[in-house]
Amino acid sequence: MARTDPLKAVSLDLGACCGPIRCDTYVPFVDALMLRVWVRDPGLLANLIEYLSGLEYGSLLSETERRYFGVTSTEFGDAIFLLREGFAFYPSFFGARYPMALHGYHPKLDSQQSYFGYWGPSVIAPPNRAVGVFPVLRSLFHPQQ
Repeated sequence: MARTDPLKAVSLDLGACCGPIRCDTYVPFVDALMLRVWVRDPGLLANLIEYLSGLEYGSLLSETERRYFGVTSTEFGDAIFLLREGFAFYPSFFGARYPMALHGYHPKLDSQQSYFGYWGPSVIAPPNRAVGVFPVLRSLFHPQQ
C-alpha cells in the first residue's frame, strides 16, 4: 500500500478535449488510480491522447507496456492512463471519501511488490514481479498448459 495525499487529488475534464460523454463518442471508466477510455468516435482519439499525455500526475500505458501486461486488446480500453504513486482520482468509486492508501499503481514499481509464498515442489519458479503470479498459479492448477 502506498499512502495518498489529499493535496494530490486528481479530477479530470475529459469534456474539454472530447465533449460530453456519450455511448457513441467515448466512454470513460475511472477507478481510484486508473482511467480507461473506450473511444467510439475515431476523431476524438488524438485529442484524448494529447490531453492525457499533458497531465503530469500520470501516464498513458505505452504499446510496449500494454504488451508486457497483456492488455493490448481494445476490450481493456483504447487508452489506459495510470496515476503516479501517491495520487488518486477524486471522486472515484470510493465516493466522497478520499482513500488513505492504495495499491495497484504501476506494477513495475518496487513499492508495489509483495511477498509470494509457495509450499510445494521446487520445479515451480517463484515470480519476481506481480505480473508473473498468474502463470505460476496456472501451472499449478493446469500443469499440462
